[in-house]
Amino acid sequence: MHLDSSLRQRLWFQHLLFLLLFCLVIGLLAWLSARYPVRADWTASSRNTLSEASQALLTHLNGPIRVTAYVHDYSPFREGISRLIDRYRRYKPDITLALVNPDLLPDQVRELGISEDGALSVEYAGRRETLQHPGEQALTQILQRLSRSHDRLMLFLDGHGERKPQGIANYDLGAFGHELAKTGIQTRLLNLIAEPHIPSGADGLVIASPQTPLSSDEIRTVLNYVQRGGNLLWLLEPGELTSLQALAALLGVTVFPGVVVDADT
Repeated sequence: MHLDSSLRQRLWFQHLLFLLLFCLVIGLLAWLSARYPVRADWTASSRNTLSEASQALLTHLNGPIRVTAYVHDYSPFREGISRLIDRYRRYKPDITLALVNPDLLPDQVRELGISEDGALSVEYAGRRETLQHPGEQALTQILQRLSRSHDRLMLFLDGHGERKPQGIANYDLGAFGHELAKTGIQTRLLNLIAEPHIPSGADGLVIASPQTPLSSDEIRTVLNYVQRGGNLLWLLEPGELTSLQALAALLGVTVFPGVVVDADT
């Protein structure tokens, strides 16, 4: 069967039109991918994506961040450090990374206290800290500290058998206090008998399970602090409120009998 010339022309035109449209679509996709890059992390537990806490912190950091990695030329840490910083750059493009051989700058290495291959010097807002063992959690904690013009102070009520933030006993909160310090939050004990006022410079008060009752003056001081808008973290043990019923009423807290059990722990 022979095709007449008009039919061949139509088929040829349709074929040409298809090729033109196909090239146009490919070109448009290439332009969109360059202008609006999209990345997907298909790894288990999304290990190539920053945590939500790190992402949230980066959105509040105004100004560039400069990271200097002191790593030898053929160190196995070079690639891992680059990948780590790239994860941060996805959410804050004005992060710069410089890879420096520490053998070429011995005086600078000593000045910064660099002792490990792959250590980082992180600069932000005119302040600088050194990170010996890079990782997301440690780097985000450094950025948290650098973002503050001064360290925050968290007071822990003391004098009634409370758990202590620097304590080493198994009932103390030593691990909690250590984590606070890593994020730039300093802790101090506050005995309201010896110091009857809560300092105005405190960023928060922690009541960590007092074992003996507070005096009426201490309770009044705590209530006044909360009513003025002070930050309070109240850690309750199962059982009695230990003279803090007025505080529970002020906060609208109702304590029910019983113990909550986490089946996963």
